[in-house]
Amino acid sequence: MFSSWFSKAAAFPYELKEQTANFETVSGWTLHSAVRKADRKPVSILSFDIKKHPAHLPLALNAFRRMKTLRHPNLLPFLDGVEQEGVALHIVTEEVVPLSDTLTELHRFPHAISWGLHQLITGLAFLTGNGGLTYGNVTLSAVLVTKAGGDWKLAAHELVSARDDTASPLRTFGATLVPAALRPPELAKAAWTLLEQAPPYAADSWMLACLIYELYNGKLARTEDLKRLGNIPKTLVGQYQQLLSSNPSARLNPAAVLTSEYFNNVVVETCQFLEQITLKDQYDKDKFFRKLESHLPQLPETLCKAKILPQLVTALDFGGATSAIIAPLLHIAKGLNDAEYAAQITPSVVKWFATPNRELRLNLLQHLPDFVQHLPPALVNDAIFPSVATGFDDQSPVLREATVKSMLQLVPKLPERTVTTQVLKWLAKLQMDPEAGIRTNTTICLAKLAAYLASATRTKILAAAFCRALCDPFSKARVAGLMALQETQAFYAKQEIAQKLVPAIAPLTIDVEIEVRDEAFKALKLFIAKLERIAAHGEEQEAAREPDAAGASVLGWALSSLSTSISKKIMGDAKAAGSAQPGQIDTKNVSAAADEKTPVASARTAAATSGVSSNAPKTMDGKSDRDANDGWSDDDADDDPDESGWQEFSADFAASAKTPKSMGAKASSADDGEAWASSPKQQPRQSVGVTSTAATQGTQPRQSTQPRAQSSAVHARTPKESQRKPPADEEAKSGWSDDDDFFSSAAPSKPSSKLEKPRRGATKPF
Repeated sequence: MFSSWFSKAAAFPYELKEQTANFETVSGWTLHSAVRKADRKPVSILSFDIKKHPAHLPLALNAFRRMKTLRHPNLLPFLDGVEQEGVALHIVTEEVVPLSDTLTELHRFPHAISWGLHQLITGLAFLTGNGGLTYGNVTLSAVLVTKAGGDWKLAAHELVSARDDTASPLRTFGATLVPAALRPPELAKAAWTLLEQAPPYAADSWMLACLIYELYNGKLARTEDLKRLGNIPKTLVGQYQQLLSSNPSARLNPAAVLTSEYFNNVVVETCQFLEQITLKDQYDKDKFFRKLESHLPQLPETLCKAKILPQLVTALDFGGATSAIIAPLLHIAKGLNDAEYAAQITPSVVKWFATPNRELRLNLLQHLPDFVQHLPPALVNDAIFPSVATGFDDQSPVLREATVKSMLQLVPKLPERTVTTQVLKWLAKLQMDPEAGIRTNTTICLAKLAAYLASATRTKILAAAFCRALCDPFSKARVAGLMALQETQAFYAKQEIAQKLVPAIAPLTIDVEIEVRDEAFKALKLFIAKLERIAAHGEEQEAAREPDAAGASVLGWALSSLSTSISKKIMGDAKAAGSAQPGQIDTKNVSAAADEKTPVASARTAAATSGVSSNAPKTMDGKSDRDANDGWSDDDADDDPDESGWQEFSADFAASAKTPKSMGAKASSADDGEAWASSPKQQPRQSVGVTSTAATQGTQPRQSTQPRAQSSAVHARTPKESQRKPPADEEAKSGWSDDDDFFSSAAPSKPSSKLEKPRRGATKPF
C-alpha cells in the first residue's frame, strides 16, 4: 500500500514496549519505547493505529512524509519507517520523552526553559523562513525531548502545509484538531484569505505565544487568559505581546524573538558554545572551561550529563583543555550509574593517569575519592597503579605527597602481592624523603593502611617503620611515629612491645619538643598498661579483648579523632595544596602555606619547590644551606626501587642502644647488619613545583649519582641526644612552628643527619 515509503518485513524488526503516557498527537499518533531486535539498541517509535483512526489516515501520511523529507537539528529525526499493512504505521526515532514529563525538573533551574524555547523557535524559523511552510501545531503535546541530550524537538508534523495549498491538511483539519483555546482567530473563523495574505509564520506566532503561556502558567483554558501575564519573565513580555497581535500580518516573526534579552543567560550561552566548540580557538575554550564549574548549579542535570560531560571528556582525551576541568567533569559524573560510568569515564581515566602532564595527574590524585569507587580492582592493579607509582619518585614534592595520600584509596583495591612488593617498598623510601612533610605523611599513611596488610607483613614492617620515624630530626615526624604506634597497638605482640617499642619510645620522654614528650608519655602509658593486662590475664585474652579495635581506629583516624589536624592534610585537600584555581598548582602558595610566620623558611621552601638549586643560600664552607643543614649528600643514592628498608629489630637492640651514635655517624659493619635500622639509600631530588601545563609536559626521572657505601645507621637515641634541638635551619626550612597544623600539604624539608642542637630561647627538657 505504501511500499515506496515504508520498509516491509516478514517479522516486525522492533520490539515494542509500553506506551508512553501524556502523549498523543491531534491525529492519533502514540509514543512507545522499543528496542531494535538486531542490536538491542533502545529507540522510540511513533505508532498510528489505522483501524482506530481511519479518518485521520491522510494526516498520518502527511506527518510521515514531512518527517522523512524535512531535516533539521530541532525537528524530530527520522530513522526508519515500518508498515504493518492495514494495521499500523510506525516511525522510528531516537529515544524521546514528552515535554510535559520534564517540566517539573526544568522549573528548578531559572533559565532551563529558555534553551528549549530557543531550539523550538530556531526550528520554526527554519520551516517558516527557508521552507515557506506553516507548522500549524505549535503546542505542548507536539514537543518531544531527547533522552540523550535534553533537546526539544518538534514532533507532530500532521498539519505542516504550504501557505497557498488550498487542499492542505491545515485547511481541512486545522479548525477541528487544534484545541479551541490555542487556535489563532483567523483559523477559528476559517478566514483563509487573511492567512494567504499574511506571512507563513502568522498562525505559528500566535501558537508560540500560547506555548510560552503554558510553559510558565500551566494549561491555557481560555483564549482570554492570554492577557494575564502570570509568571512569564519580564524580559520576554514585549515579544510575547507582539506575537499575539490581532492582525496576522503584524505579528512578530518567531526568528525575531531570539533577539530578546530573555535568551542572554548562562544556559543558552553554554549550550551555544558547546554546539560551536569545534570552531572555537584554544583561548576561548580555556576561558569557557574555567568558568564552567561555577555555572554547573544553574544547569539541568540532563543537560550536564548529555552535552557537557562528553565535551569535557573529549577535551581531556585530546589535550583540548587544562586539568582545571577535572573538578566539573567529576561533579557531573556523580550522576552516572555504574554502567554509564564504565562506558563514558573509566576508559579515559586510564589515559589520563598515563599522561606525562604532572598537573593533570596531580588533579586526578587530589580528586581520587570522587571516582575510585567506580574503578574495578583488576583495572586499578593492571592499568592505573603502574602509572600512579611513577609519582613516588617524581621530582615534584607536591606530586610525591599526593601519590602517598592516594594509597588510602588505591590499596583496598590492590592485591596483597602488589601492596607487599611495590607499595610498601616505595613508602619505605619516602619515609627518608628530603621533604619533612612527606616523611610525616608517609608514616601516617602507613598507619592507616595497617588494617589492609597481611598479619605477617604487619609483624615484619610496622614496628620498624614507626621506630624509624621516632629518630626523624623533624619533630612533627616523631610525633607521627608515636601516634602511629598507638593507633596500631593491637598489632604488636608482648615481646615486640617490651623489647623493641618501649626502649625506642623511652628516650623521647626527654625530647626537646614538648609535644613529642607529651606524646611519648601517652604511648608509654598505653603500652605498659597493655603489658600489665597481658601479665595479669594472658596474651590470648588481651587479643580477644577488642579484636577489631586496631583496624577501626586506623581507618577512623583522619575522620574523627584527629580530623582537625590530620584529615585535611592526609585526604588531599585541594585548598591546602595551594591551588589558585581548580587544576592549577600555585607553588608560591604551597610553600608559603606553612611559612607565614617564618620569612626565611618561606624563601627557602619556595626556592626548593621552584627547582632553582643553583641560587640556594650558601654556608661558610661553601655548601648550600640545604645540604649543610640536612646532613644529606648527593652521593647517598641507590638505584634499587625495591629496597624496602623496613626490617626487624636486631635481637641485640639493647646493646646497640648502649653505644649512642649520631644519625649522621659512620656505622660499624655490625650496625650495618641491623636490618631494620639501616637507612635506605636515597635518590637525591631536585625539588620542582607544579606550575602550568606547558612546564609539566614531561615526567623527568630524578638525577642519580654513583651510590656510596652505607653511611649511617639509625638507632634509638640516648637521653643526651634527645635533649638536643634540631638545627635552626632545619626548623626554618620545614616551615613548621609549634602552632602549625600537624601535617603540611607542601612537604617542607630534607631530613637532617646531624645532631640536634638546642636553639636560643628553646624550652629546656625536664
